[in-house]
Amino acid sequence: MAAVFALLYGWFLFTASSNLIALPALYAAQGYAEFTPWVPLVLGVVAPPLLYAAALVLGGRRILSTRVLVFAAGLAATAATSLALYVFG
Repeated sequence: MAAVFALLYGWFLFTASSNLIALPALYAAQGYAEFTPWVPLVLGVVAPPLLYAAALVLGGRRILSTRVLVFAAGLAATAATSLALYVFG
């Protein structure tokens, strides 16, 4: 069960790290390298593993249904954080 959620959290990590790699080069090519939003880019990479680890810790030694709810809540928080960083970054 944790492996399935790891794939879902991994998708957010993959998109955030892709943005961290590609966006600075795009900004530099357009002549806006000094306006690269480093804080949202780095937070986007850091947030999914931290929220997954928090869900692992909080969901450990609980019954399966509660563990699924904890992982789903963490995934929802990851999605909300990703969207907020995209909108406000």
